[in-house]
Amino acid sequence: MSASPYPSGRDMRTVRLLLASLFVVSLAVAGCRCGKPAAPAAAALPPLTAYLPVDAEGALWVPDLAAAGARLRALESLKVASFAAQLQGHASGQEWVGEFLGQVGVDLRVPEALAVAGVDAGRGAAAAWTRAGAYLVVAVKDEAALKAFVGKLATSRLGATATVEDGNTTAWTRRDGSAVLAMARVKGAALVAAVPAAQVKAWAGLARERSLAADAEFSDARGRLGDAADAWGRLPASSSWVGDAGWLGFAGATAALRLAGGELRLDVDVRSTLAREEARFLEKVAVPSLPWGALPADAVAVVTYGGAPEALEAPWRDLLAGKGREAFTAAGVDPIGGILRNLQPGTVASLSVAPSVQLAASPALDVRRTNPFRYVHLVAAAAVKDPAGAAGVMEALPRVAPGLGAKMERSSRAGSAALLTQYAQGEGLHFALSGSTLVAASPVSRLDAALGQVTAGAGTGPALAPAALAAAEKWPLAIVVDLHRLADTVRALPGDAWGPGGSFVKAGWVRWLDGTDDLSWLMVGASAQPGSMQARLVLGLKQP
Repeated sequence: MSASPYPSGRDMRTVRLLLASLFVVSLAVAGCRCGKPAAPAAAALPPLTAYLPVDAEGALWVPDLAAAGARLRALESLKVASFAAQLQGHASGQEWVGEFLGQVGVDLRVPEALAVAGVDAGRGAAAAWTRAGAYLVVAVKDEAALKAFVGKLATSRLGATATVEDGNTTAWTRRDGSAVLAMARVKGAALVAAVPAAQVKAWAGLARERSLAADAEFSDARGRLGDAADAWGRLPASSSWVGDAGWLGFAGATAALRLAGGELRLDVDVRSTLAREEARFLEKVAVPSLPWGALPADAVAVVTYGGAPEALEAPWRDLLAGKGREAFTAAGVDPIGGILRNLQPGTVASLSVAPSVQLAASPALDVRRTNPFRYVHLVAAAAVKDPAGAAGVMEALPRVAPGLGAKMERSSRAGSAALLTQYAQGEGLHFALSGSTLVAASPVSRLDAALGQVTAGAGTGPALAPAALAAAEKWPLAIVVDLHRLADTVRALPGDAWGPGGSFVKAGWVRWLDGTDDLSWLMVGASAQPGSMQARLVLGLKQP
């Protein structure tokens, strides 16, 4: 028995053959029939999660493989799949997936192939990674057929020369007696792994109370994420895969993958021991309206915040630690009471590609060495509760700026009080107050445009994918990137934006953009409730 949770040597090839198919399915399956009543014969059988240890390094469960074939065929027909396949030397996505599944020995795209292999696709599949090794769990439809399929894999592909039967366990070994594969059959399921038979038998005898099927935290997380999903993943608090997550107070995570309606969606629920106050900034509150009208139409990405601004006090204090705090104190400005507590819920910000952007070299990711506004333009807006109080803070901010390494000058832009900022690398973030709307933007031309839109009430906001914006507004904190708009903006950049030989460099980028243009938009959202935090990643797909 190995002391490591990771396979090594020849075992790596075995694990790849057994588990690779499950990885593909977990990323591609959709249309899960999780809510469909089980057949009477299967109703009394334990779920496959009954064979996954609650303390495994990680676990993966696909409730239903029956719909996987059609969905996998749909995904492999996407342009992005063919583009990725060509980078691997294949003519198409179909050819790439077909060659990959050929290594497994069964074509998951064909339901009949799973049935011939003895697998009950409608009851799904699962996998667990433990310190003793990794194993696959499949539902059994025809025990003899499954045994024959695994035996053929062991002998014809993995070099097994002998078969040993021990009750409900079968082991395939090499000439020297070393383990190749072992399979244990129990209550309508089979466990397969590249470890000695005794270990597989031990996994098959897992006590129900020590399994994922009986884990209350896994059940609760599924309830929070929505019980039906195409694939589930689980990391317990004890998993060494997590690394140092002490700052999160990590106490376990559950993930759900879904593909439907042209959206690939990953939801994650993280149990955390963070105090309620520390995570309160991710709790959604009532937002009268978001000030979309201040943002430009050419934005390629937006950030929305629908939490309580005063709940940001803890991260705000961390941000202003050291010199930042000293600067505000010396100027007599209370950044918590005077700024955060004066903001109404509902803040939006946008990023647009700078028309004069230069991409000849990668910028240094340090604002002290590179001005980010040479690459992107920023506009942000929020409503204030007390405009007079906000105006007073703006009067005092020029005294704070030197302590932050910047210079602020009072100005008037479009009839509104404004602060224009400069620092060592050029323009900084400028501020203006128009009525009860606080606007922050850079460069100054963006500030002027935003103020004009706010004053006239004529701003229509970013022309991003409506589905993406609608998804973002449901989350206290969300980021949306319109991949099509971003691609169009990059295509429109002049050749000299790419430096010497720019036309050739641009042509390479355009080829990538053309090959991935069925990826429409991306949304990442986050929220919290007592004891847990949730996150969602959604990728919009253009249907083939």
